[in-house]
Amino acid sequence: MPHRPLVALMIAVLALCVTTAAVASSASTPRIARGGTFRIKMTTESLGDCVAVVNYRDAGLQIGTVKPATDGRLAWAFPVSRGRPLGRATWYVRCGLSIQRSGAFIVVNPPSSAG
Repeated sequence: MPHRPLVALMIAVLALCVTTAAVASSASTPRIARGGTFRIKMTTESLGDCVAVVNYRDAGLQIGTVKPATDGRLAWAFPVSRGRPLGRATWYVRCGLSIQRSGAFIVVNPPSSAG
């Protein structure tokens, strides 16, 4: 088999894999409506104080309360104001010097009320 068709086939397979991964990760990303609340609940073995940070698309930050884990459990609630930009927001939890967990969510418009 000549190399050119093989290379083209490999590129097509890789493109399909990347597209499938992007769709899968987008489907599993939580959607939070403006006016709603984004919640982080997690466990950690860290003995250091922890803080959660949310970074919105416009570089706006929400910084949670610094707290120690209680029996290894942590939780934060971040109200998503109606003025926050639509789109992907990222978050992370830092305990001491290390990032313990990170993720993303999508800010969407609230459902329209039927009326």
